[in-house]
Amino acid sequence: MTRVLLDTNAYSRLMDLATEAKDWSDLATNATRYLAVNPLVAAPHRSLGEAGEQLGQPQTAVAAYRTLLLLAPPDPSAVSDWRTW
Repeated sequence: MTRVLLDTNAYSRLMDLATEAKDWSDLATNATRYLAVNPLVAAPHRSLGEAGEQLGQPQTAVAAYRTLLLLAPPDPSAVSDWRTW
């Protein structure tokens, strides 16, 4: 269990750094890695959706946001604006 926690913490930090650097490809990569470890967390779905938007990959963005909606966000109308969460 400790290994999983360390992996998700590392991927979360890498997603933060990629977002700050506007490195959308790296953001998508690390969000996907995080989801491979734990697909029931909202943050990597939001990140993958944002990366898909920025990379011009609407199918990726829509799939990520649809999954995010299944996780019951506090305000479904704000799904594409993850900063409101």
